[in-house]
Amino acid sequence: NIVRINPWELHIRDPNFFDHFYTADSKLGKDPWYYNFPGIPRSTFATSPTRLHRPRRAAISRAFATSPSTSKQIEDCVGRLIKRLRIKEGALLERKAVRFSNVFWMLASDVVTSCMMPRGTTYTTFPERAPHYPLMFKYLAKVALWSRHFPRLFSMLSTAPHCLANMAAQPVQEALRIQDDIKDQIKLISESQLNSKDNATSLPHHLLDSKLSTTDKCTSRLVEEITMIIGAGTEAVGAALSITVYHLLTHPTALTTIKAELLEAAQHLQRPVSRSALEHHGSSEDAESDMTLLPGLAGSESHILTGNHSASMASTNTSKGSVEDTQVCQLKNLQYPRRDSAQIDLLPHSLLRSQCTYLAACIKEGLRLSKESNRMPRISSVPITYHNSAEQTTHVIPAGTVVSMSLRDVHLHPSVFPAPHTFKPERWLGKDSSALENYLVPFGKGTRSCPGRALAMEEIFVTVGNLFYHVDMELWDTSEEDMTAAHDFFS
Repeated sequence: NIVRINPWELHIRDPNFFDHFYTADSKLGKDPWYYNFPGIPRSTFATSPTRLHRPRRAAISRAFATSPSTSKQIEDCVGRLIKRLRIKEGALLERKAVRFSNVFWMLASDVVTSCMMPRGTTYTTFPERAPHYPLMFKYLAKVALWSRHFPRLFSMLSTAPHCLANMAAQPVQEALRIQDDIKDQIKLISESQLNSKDNATSLPHHLLDSKLSTTDKCTSRLVEEITMIIGAGTEAVGAALSITVYHLLTHPTALTTIKAELLEAAQHLQRPVSRSALEHHGSSEDAESDMTLLPGLAGSESHILTGNHSASMASTNTSKGSVEDTQVCQLKNLQYPRRDSAQIDLLPHSLLRSQCTYLAACIKEGLRLSKESNRMPRISSVPITYHNSAEQTTHVIPAGTVVSMSLRDVHLHPSVFPAPHTFKPERWLGKDSSALENYLVPFGKGTRSCPGRALAMEEIFVTVGNLFYHVDMELWDTSEEDMTAAHDFFS
């Protein structure tokens, strides 16, 4: 249960110790060497000392507070995506394959940037503007590991002259373009050109208006902070959506149950919900783009290849070639249920959470199976006492020692989750299901846990619920092998 995995780090595999370890010490720090991998060491995610982490965490937490405006942003993004999955005038889209792994990454980016930034991305509306965006995460995940050993690698890329940066791989260019856009928005905000009432709740505004030091408010650090948040909000949600949808489409009983539950929940609607997704597309540019399917996301029945299900955490072990050729959640026969084609009434988050218990169980199971990697090294300021109940031994770990545990060891431990690799939503509906909640930790635990948990959960609920309510689909040329993790790019 406890082993040394490198000269300075101990790893513990015990799901019953996870909660205690990550919550007992409020001054738990991070291993700076390990968390330097993204090349953004000044972000809250990578910050090690507690004295720096606390004010940085407080500053970004304000932007993650859910509100009606946040819900509207999520519904608008999901509504635009669902509308784009139709063709003009409500005609059925038959026998078309859609790369849903790409779709989910683009949707997640649209949501997190719309909620966090004055000017969000519109990848699901105009994917031709970012053809390399889905591949960017897969490419950078491979390169990122090198930054631990060559820490100046990413800083050199981000500060390289544009003439040299343009010679880099397309995914790298896309990453640099995103950082340039973030930098431009921060500059406009600091110059009071984006200080409208609607933008006053954006992440850059909160950071600039916070009690952070002048050094922590410098543009270069804010770019690192925002880049990390957008990247995490895109990759984590995209992976969870891909895994959840895949398993629902491979379990007919679960799919039938969830559709019946959604139809019943829809009866509780007292008014049309979130038609703003339709009104948003009233411009001539949007109207013209609505006449075609998502370029690169839909096509004929010829092979349409896509990327692995979790860009920065796991690559799939498949014989189909490179990472770019690995297939994930490809779907065909997309159809709308025979409802009024003149509008899309989204099922709101509040309705889905209150009425759809089986949907909630499926999402929990999808989250459990999507987090197949990611160890989290921490440095405790006090000695750690670990009692190994299986071996009846006690270990006292000195303060300052790097100790880690892994999400995979919790989510896939057979003593907690029997048949751990099986998608079984019913495990969350039994009389003992409440006890399992302590072992579902996709967002981590303690003061270093993900600050965007509420936003991510609402996005996943609204997306999965409305996707299966509005769209009929089935898998195409996708197997379990395509969804099986083979390599951990995060650790």
